[in-house]
Amino acid sequence: TLSIMKSLMNPLSLLVNGSENSREVAQDLEIQALETYEKFKPPPPTHTFKRMPNFWGREKEKRTIDEILRGDPRWIIINGVRSTGKTALLHEILTDDKYHVIHLDLRVPGFSDLRSFTAELASHLETFLLRISEHQQPQTKDRYKIFEDHATRIKRFRLEGPENLEKKGLQQQAQHSDPNENAKFAAT
Repeated sequence: TLSIMKSLMNPLSLLVNGSENSREVAQDLEIQALETYEKFKPPPPTHTFKRMPNFWGREKEKRTIDEILRGDPRWIIINGVRSTGKTALLHEILTDDKYHVIHLDLRVPGFSDLRSFTAELASHLETFLLRISEHQQPQTKDRYKIFEDHATRIKRFRLEGPENLEKKGLQQQAQHSDPNENAKFAAT
């Protein structure tokens, strides 16, 4: 953002000083702003819910949850009595294209063991990351490569299972006693 600010401030100072070529400077500024927007334009949504045909009301709850989601929530818990429309409410809110959704229904019997849960979660994350990398702009290819790299790691995790990766990680950690390497993987 610092480079963006510098590029914006120089042309603006020329405009303020009443330069003869202020029209040219304004056009250059507009081009720079459009190019910057193209570089940082978010990818299209990867998954959204469909609107429920008979959903109505609950405006106060929708506004409250939407406000929370506009912030920086790590987790959001919707709690209430059974069969009161909690899931329908979330589906209604998450139909908006601004939300990127990875939906896991933990009520499915297959999630009773850790391995099937992690495999399903890994599969959803892998798909999510690959879809993001598919919508890259040519000039931002390097920045989106990290999504492909993470998707590959997640696929390996899904196929080999958490137990094997944990064993391999401990073996590699013993062989390479570089503490910074583990911090890099954990931070990514």
